Amino acid sequence: MKILLCSEFYKPHIGGVEIHTEVLANYFSENNQITIATTKIKDRNNYSYNDSKIKIKEFDIKGSLAKGYSGDVKRYENFLLNSKFDVIFFNAAQQWTFDLSLNILKEINSKKIFFPCGFSRINNILFKPYFQILSNKLNYFDEIICCSKSWNDYKFCSKYFIGEIKIISNGANKIKANKIQLKKNTKKYISISNLKFLKGQDRVIKIFNGLDHASTLNIYYSSYNFVYRLFIQLIILYFNKINHFKNKKIYLINIKKRIIVSQVFKNTRAFIFGSRIEYCPLVMFESMSMGVPFVSHNVGIIHEIINKKYLGIVSNENIKLINYINNLSKNNSDVSQKIISQFNNKYDWSILLKKYKPLFKKNK
Repeated sequence: MKILLCSEFYKPHIGGVEIHTEVLANYFSENNQITIATTKIKDRNNYSYNDSKIKIKEFDIKGSLAKGYSGDVKRYENFLLNSKFDVIFFNAAQQWTFDLSLNILKEINSKKIFFPCGFSRINNILFKPYFQILSNKLNYFDEIICCSKSWNDYKFCSKYFIGEIKIISNGANKIKANKIQLKKNTKKYISISNLKFLKGQDRVIKIFNGLDHASTLNIYYSSYNFVYRLFIQLIILYFNKINHFKNKKIYLINIKKRIIVSQVFKNTRAFIFGSRIEYCPLVMFESMSMGVPFVSHNVGIIHEIINKKYLGIVSNENIKLINYINNLSKNNSDVSQKIISQFNNKYDWSILLKKYKPLFKKNK
């Protein structure tokens, strides 16, 4: 089959949607020809992968239906209409690769699959017209996939879509046992996300500040907001100065390419997540794959996944998050093995992708 995956960004750009798209591309490229429709970026050097079974089609477009568009709009619309793909998968709403399809959905003869990715702006009054338009377009899709029945995207789509909405969680790749190192008495904590206010690195630092033992915090980031990065840099500079004799230190680490999970998560006591807005973050599953407890504020559907004490803790009260970390067993290998077992049984991509397979078929 010819399959088109529509994603606002794709590698080398780093983010959850990009990784999800890459996972699908790699899986379905075994027996199909995959094309990725995505934004043109200056640092892209590769335009094909997997022996040219995956090809990149760039469009110089910015914007969304709510904010307006600029760039190769007509070229993209013609591409959707005339390329004769068997299946088209739209990854996330509220961005141009999806929004530009809305006016021409009825004319696209391909099988159309929609993964809403949470509808983060559904309660924003400025997006009310957007979701009114979307409510009238959902039944032009053949399949809709959500991660949970409890979140905004499922609740909205179930009101208007007459078909069955499929529930498939996000996940991560299983890590080989010999790459998982569970070091006794580790005092390292990590946080990974883009560096911007909504991702809440300031909240992560507040939690780390409350810990009662000598330790280090590695904050990894790729893209960033300049002002917020400066703010975080100043906080870290001050923190490291006043905590010098307590042997507590924070490192801010810019990553230029996709992390190697087995290296970054190695010998980590807990993952601290401070995001103010979220859906079903992939880093949560990457953390589980390495047996690392996940500590988070209550955002998105994280509370549905981290639903057992040994997996981590979800709370909007910093003191509860701090106490959980302080009380983690110094030798948390038993906890880690339980986390890995839970991950291997439910959230390994090799299990989850089997649920996608019957959906990616030609319309009869």
